[in-house]
Amino acid sequence: MQGPPGIAPILKLLTYAGAIKQYDYQYEEDRKSSGSFSVAKGDLVSGKTNNEIRWVVANISEENSDLDKAYAYVGFKIPYPVVEFSAVKVTQYDENGVYTTKVPQPTFTGDLNKRPFYHPWELYIPKGIKGDCLKNYRVVAPSTGMQIYDLNYYLQTGLKKQYEGFDNDKDYSYVDTNGVKHRGKQILVYDEIIYDTYQSGELTCFYVADYNTLTSMDIAQDGTVSIFSTHSEPLIYPKLMKWITDITLNKSADGTTEMPGHFVIHYNNDSYNKTDTSEYDLDWVNNLVLESDGQVRQEFTGGRATEYITDKNPNRIPEQGTDLRIKWINNVEILDDGTVIITFNDKDSNNQVHTKTF
Repeated sequence: MQGPPGIAPILKLLTYAGAIKQYDYQYEEDRKSSGSFSVAKGDLVSGKTNNEIRWVVANISEENSDLDKAYAYVGFKIPYPVVEFSAVKVTQYDENGVYTTKVPQPTFTGDLNKRPFYHPWELYIPKGIKGDCLKNYRVVAPSTGMQIYDLNYYLQTGLKKQYEGFDNDKDYSYVDTNGVKHRGKQILVYDEIIYDTYQSGELTCFYVADYNTLTSMDIAQDGTVSIFSTHSEPLIYPKLMKWITDITLNKSADGTTEMPGHFVIHYNNDSYNKTDTSEYDLDWVNNLVLESDGQVRQEFTGGRATEYITDKNPNRIPEQGTDLRIKWINNVEILDDGTVIITFNDKDSNNQVHTKTF
């Protein structure tokens, strides 16, 4: 900028808008100028540590000039704005420990009057809710007043519902079957501490599965098998097993009457043949009688008729079989003339009497 002859004027710094007004007011073109320049290294400084725009000016008259000219040299250090953000963790629960969705708005923590180029902000980041805590897996027998919730329903809907697999007003600790107490229904549960609503957490017991193990097995006198477990109702198999309890011979089934050859098997139940006994009439030879004619008579039990032993020669058909007779000498007589007479027991035999003269 060219100044007037003589002493160089004092440079007065204005705002850019104020200088434009003075620029427009000056009508002599050789007494005003405008333009731009590129920022050099060091011209811009951090607004975090520098709060003012610094300038340096020097008026220099040109030497050996026919015209009295002077120049004003001006330099600036300008702070550039610095915007900083810091994160502050805040709780997701209110002063009463109840979950809330309200989050504080970002806060400007600087002072523009003192540090106009430095803009610090605090951002509030919710910590989030505490992760759920799982613990205390155990096997229990549901009893009166227990609050046990359906895990599958909770996983599907996020809502809690009482598990409907048992009546929570009933005590399942033991079951009574035919006067015998057995361990009752048992289930696998666990506790979950959920922090969705309260900072201190909310304890919830969830049902996982039925716990079913065999506890005892009973076999009744009639063969009924009962199987008891920790969860299911007893499995009853009526008259499943059958065994022999007694065997009698020569007596009626009730044991009050003599019945030769009568064979009775007594069972514990009537599951197979609809009776608890099996009865058979047996016969066997209980006596052999040798008659005088040599025939052998068989006497049987059970009222079977007497039979004679017959020839069982396989070369004969049964109808042609003959009685088998045992022959023996009944008498031997020697006459005076030397004749010997042999008499056999078989009177029908042609050889009943044999004579021989010596």
